[in-house]
Amino acid sequence: MTDFQLFFNIQKHVYWWPIEQGAIFFCEYVREDFRKSLFDEFSIPFADNLHRAVEKRQAEYLAGRYCAKNALRAINADVPIISSGKHREPLWPVGVVGSISHSSDTAIACVSKSPRILGIGIDLEKTIDSETCNKIERMILTDRDQKNMSHLIMPKEKYFSLVFSLKESFFKAAFNQVGEYFDFDAISIIELNETEFFARFIINRDLSEKLKKGDILTGLYKQLTEKLVVTVIFIYDNNLN
Repeated sequence: MTDFQLFFNIQKHVYWWPIEQGAIFFCEYVREDFRKSLFDEFSIPFADNLHRAVEKRQAEYLAGRYCAKNALRAINADVPIISSGKHREPLWPVGVVGSISHSSDTAIACVSKSPRILGIGIDLEKTIDSETCNKIERMILTDRDQKNMSHLIMPKEKYFSLVFSLKESFFKAAFNQVGEYFDFDAISIIELNETEFFARFIINRDLSEKLKKGDILTGLYKQLTEKLVVTVIFIYDNNLN
């Protein structure tokens, strides 16, 4: 078997959610079978900031950029070097918005060239253990987030991990509009539908000209495995129909 065949267990386009002029590409990989030569094989430049990175980070970066290239090809977008900005955000081709996420053995990328979509955020999150939840709960969950738990079937750890992931996805989707870091309390979950797998959330303060306090948006999620969830958020330009 080639290094390519050893590294990837699964690599495929997925169609979990409808995306205007968009695509999602997903992979599962074996970190122990990572080789630096795969960067050349996939024609992915070895970024400068990877030279001092541990092998785990190099493998994650490779898998994420590989997913991004395949997602871009699916929408017939030019596939240039997908470099990173000063905040390590992917820099997409003109006219394209997108997002990349990875865990220790999975990666995913979502892109679109629809002019209606201002931003995309996607996030893979493994279930966070109860000890960690208790340590960082007040940093992540607002009072409104915490109140939702009493109405849900899912265990606290899964709820916490899902909300954490949704907030990570929102940060990625909103970053181009906001232009700076903002805290987890910027949004609160107001509805979590466990049968149709979506969440509605409210923005708690003005973030940008198009993301105002009181705006309500929707996030989508899918439980990939017992311990792995993926969330996605699309921010639309309401002035375009």
